Amino acid sequence: MVKKQSVVMSVLLIGTLSLGVVCAEETTLATVNDKVVTQKDFENYVMTHPAPPGIDVPPNKKFVLEELVKREIVVQDALRQNFDKDADFIERLADVRYNMLFEWAIQKYLETHPVTDEQLRAEYQKFPPMKQYKLRHIVVASMQEAKSVINQVQMGANFATLAMQISMDPMSRQQGGELGWLTPEQMFPAITAIVAGLEKGKIYSDPVQSPIGWHVILLEETRDVSPVPFETAKASLLPTVRTKQTIEYIDELRKKAEIELAD
Repeated sequence: MVKKQSVVMSVLLIGTLSLGVVCAEETTLATVNDKVVTQKDFENYVMTHPAPPGIDVPPNKKFVLEELVKREIVVQDALRQNFDKDADFIERLADVRYNMLFEWAIQKYLETHPVTDEQLRAEYQKFPPMKQYKLRHIVVASMQEAKSVINQVQMGANFATLAMQISMDPMSRQQGGELGWLTPEQMFPAITAIVAGLEKGKIYSDPVQSPIGWHVILLEETRDVSPVPFETAKASLLPTVRTKQTIEYIDELRKKAEIELAD
């Protein structure tokens, strides 16, 4: 008997909660010439008019409600004047419906074809390891000075010592010209162009010019650095996979369709 009573109370409670949800959606916020503006109308407006990126504030209820009232007044006047029966309006409405159906079909396809980790990993593996170069440099004012430095290093002079003595780069000079590990994107383009062909432990045989002067370049080491970890990259890979899914969906439909293009 107690068990049966508990079941009845549970059903009644669920029914009460459901009714509460329905009532919340149908709560009247305003009436305009007997037309009701509900909480659901309010929520729909907020959802379709989000705040600008970076602004995380709750919607201004008074502003939104006033906007809904204004819209309702104008729509009622449009209906009074039979604008909904205007040929141009009907044509534009058909265009809106057509475009919405296109987007809706794609959305439904994507919903029924969720992206898997396997698909994301396949996309992730297309990104090769990133190459980094450990460099030292000496910066001087002229090509002739740079050639003189190259000759001195080739004759056995210590690169780090020369850098500390004569390099114009105040940031690296105290570290013997050391620049640390750099990717090609972090270098001047002229330096990027030559490092890949350099032998480890060797200097480039010619001076390299950049906006800050003439460089003598020493490549100390190279290494491959793995890209961002898969779990971190997943979110950024999702749009690419989704785009591919959409293309595949449309291609499947195209194969089944009879298409004739006019000349």
